[in-house]
Amino acid sequence: MNSATHRWGARRLADLIALKSRGHHTEPNDLVFCSRTGHHVTISNLTTRVLKPAAVRVGVPWLSWHQLRHSHATLAREVGLPLLETMANMGHTNPSQTIHYSHAALELRRKSIEELSTLIEAGGTKNTEKKDSGK
Repeated sequence: MNSATHRWGARRLADLIALKSRGHHTEPNDLVFCSRTGHHVTISNLTTRVLKPAAVRVGVPWLSWHQLRHSHATLAREVGLPLLETMANMGHTNPSQTIHYSHAALELRRKSIEELSTLIEAGGTKNTEKKDSGK
């Protein structure tokens, strides 16, 4: 380890020690995320004090943790995150749980319906000219 790395590490350690001395609830068995009194943070308290006020500020007062789960699953699907990765992120053990949470975007659904309509109008067979044109 060179001296610059050593000085940087020592400074960071000193910063962490100073932070600990100023803080409350800094014993080894204390909670990492706790209320001001050192107790567990409850979901209702977090919702009331953090989520709902933030949601109102950005104009979506109806927002809830459950809706954020649906948003996560839907956005993960839209960006192409594999189903197994999304399942792991959400703590699901069954793919049907994750699929239930994901909703196809309106544009994706509209495109799919248009493609189905085109297929039906063409007599039920998919046009393969584009695939064969390179031969």
